[in-house]
Amino acid sequence: MASLGDFIGIDDAVAMLNSGAPITGRYFCLTFDDGFKNWATNAVPLLLDAGATAAFFIVTGCIGTSIEDDRDKLLGFYDQGDLLMEFLNWDDCRAMADAGMTIGSHTVNHVHLAELDDAEVQAEMQGSKETIEAELDRVCDHFCCPFGRATIDYLPDRDPSIARSVGYRSFLATNRGMARQGTSPMEIPRDHLLAGWDNYQLQ
Repeated sequence: MASLGDFIGIDDAVAMLNSGAPITGRYFCLTFDDGFKNWATNAVPLLLDAGATAAFFIVTGCIGTSIEDDRDKLLGFYDQGDLLMEFLNWDDCRAMADAGMTIGSHTVNHVHLAELDDAEVQAEMQGSKETIEAELDRVCDHFCCPFGRATIDYLPDRDPSIARSVGYRSFLATNRGMARQGTSPMEIPRDHLLAGWDNYQLQ
């Protein structure tokens, strides 16, 4: 990736979009979803070695859980109910933030926002934001929608506006494509990357 563009953090990416100025370079803003333990053990050391930062979006209701004590809850994290993932604890999150990574919100319970009413969406967004800010003693500016497909997982005419009213400066989705001049920071597209892909996927 470093041979094809420059790494920037989510704060700089949002500032670039808010400026309205032409985006003349090619930039990668890396993001990770959910809150898995291997972020701290695997991803962050590699990012630091590469001189890159990333935004890590956590499901606050899963942070600090354990495979032994919370097995049923963790098995319910994915719809298929057969994946058991280990999550970060708050000390991990604090260490990642201290290393220059951004910790953002991915709701309290990893929900499909489109299935919730307005008050429930606000509670998921606000509860997660307040917990992150209390635990990390820093502002949580960025929200990433679980699953992230417009009209399927979130309502484009409602949920970004609720996120803004709660105090987020960005709303990230999983609608594929590049963010360009004029892209709203309240509906940022993202492309997923898989380890086996060649560079043509980036180009």
